[in-house]
Amino acid sequence: MSTPLVLLHGFLGCGQDWRPLMQDLARDRSCIAIELPGHGSKPSRVHPDFDTTVNWLAEGIETTIAERCDVLGYSMGGRLALGLAAACPGLLRRVVAVGAGAGIGDPVARAARAAQDDDRAAALEAEPFEAWLGAWYGLPLLAGVRALPAYEAMIGRRLQGDPKALSSALRALSVGRQPPLGPQLAAGRVPLLLMAGSEDAKYVASHRELAATSPLIEAVTVQDAGHAPHLEQPDEFRRAVREWLDRP
Repeated sequence: MSTPLVLLHGFLGCGQDWRPLMQDLARDRSCIAIELPGHGSKPSRVHPDFDTTVNWLAEGIETTIAERCDVLGYSMGGRLALGLAAACPGLLRRVVAVGAGAGIGDPVARAARAAQDDDRAAALEAEPFEAWLGAWYGLPLLAGVRALPAYEAMIGRRLQGDPKALSSALRALSVGRQPPLGPQLAAGRVPLLLMAGSEDAKYVASHRELAATSPLIEAVTVQDAGHAPHLEQPDEFRRAVREWLDRP
């Protein structure tokens, strides 16, 4: 049996989002989808900041899995996966981060992003949840997600979430409050695969920049996809993930 794989979903998501991928990968490895704090129909307590959440994940992984594991995370979950690689390299064999960055280095830009996410969180608490979701998935980079046949079913899962818990998670785990991880990852010993859709230009660029800092970091661009390449181009995504995880 191959190395166990831990999967971390993105903001608004849930463990069930990974079911199609797990059906493929679980043939030769155990797959564990973790529900992030504040998410799902029965949300767990949101931790006060990014580092505390990373420590919570590490404790859960160490308790549940008696060996080193691989971690695959998307967006918010991808950033947490990178946090694990930086803070707890002894727990991990390989990491795949999808549509996720190592943090914002410039303090002014970081503060601006935190304020933007605070505004989004306030709107999430104040507006009807379904309308807020419609606006969120109306963002240009998520156009490919809206076109998917499974979009309505996905929105149905999202509507089972708790807006107040989700807004707390958005504030605590904002990109603007994530410590910049670039130097730690560049000096780290955990091999990283950074994946982004070709239309997600910001992450394509930041992934290439980070990959240039270490031979253990690779950047892959998934063609004809936006911010969710695992949903928009699932076959190509699965091939890339399987090839990376199966490397000696």
